[in-house]
Amino acid sequence: MQKKSSLSVYVESSVYGAVRALAGLPFEHPFDTVKTMVQTSAMDQKVSAINTAKRIWSEKGPLGFYRGYVPNSVRVASKQVYRYPLMLVLPGTFARLTPSVTLRKTMTGISIAVLEVGIITPLERLKVWIMTNNKTQSSAIRAFLSSTPRGSLAQELFRGFTPCITKQVVSWTSFLVADAKFKEWTKQYLNTNQLTYWQLVGVGSAVGVANTLTIMPFDMLKTQYQQFDSKMNSMSMRAAFRTVYAKGGVASFYAGFWPRMIQYVINGIFTVSLLDYLESKII
Repeated sequence: MQKKSSLSVYVESSVYGAVRALAGLPFEHPFDTVKTMVQTSAMDQKVSAINTAKRIWSEKGPLGFYRGYVPNSVRVASKQVYRYPLMLVLPGTFARLTPSVTLRKTMTGISIAVLEVGIITPLERLKVWIMTNNKTQSSAIRAFLSSTPRGSLAQELFRGFTPCITKQVVSWTSFLVADAKFKEWTKQYLNTNQLTYWQLVGVGSAVGVANTLTIMPFDMLKTQYQQFDSKMNSMSMRAAFRTVYAKGGVASFYAGFWPRMIQYVINGIFTVSLLDYLESKII
């Protein structure tokens, strides 16, 4: 059967990606909320994800888990316009430069991260600010805009840009390299050229765990910059790293690990399966 290689495949990948993201977001977002709230308290006291979830429920009810949902939904949906097409086309482009699959995946990850950080940083900032703002507001986004000093909207929206771009570069490269390597190793172990859906689910889970372990320290720093009433706005990334380490040690950088891992496993399961499906149609 002839594989598609036209614009229709890229349009299809964007649509599939957006549908996948929006379909999975109701399951992912509560874990993102719990993770973010644990991170904000990690340096001051030892908190667990379960206790944090109980506190959110008692103070705000079930809707408390969906604070920041609007900017988050815009973020995850808009990313799909470019991410799957780029994941499909860039490795082939870089194949002309190097025969190494790992190097091609790394170059692809860095390229996507640099291209997308300008889009997602403001949306990440809004999401985290709304999640960590405990004041009751009729419109959280309007509250953010009204609390922003005149002439400094761009600066406020791009708070945490340095840890955000670092996190995205690390996240993309670790995801794409792990995705390629785990699939290769699984196919070799099972002596097959085609993985079943459930085998891809297993690969997706493994990729999600590996990705979570890699990016958590950068995600922790991003939250420190982007949270409501942040005390690290004027710090450099190195100074922020030292501050977190001095107060809570290495464990602070992995605060919220379990809800983040669950979130990433859910995301990875859908993403790896969809990426494999799209790759089989175009590569």
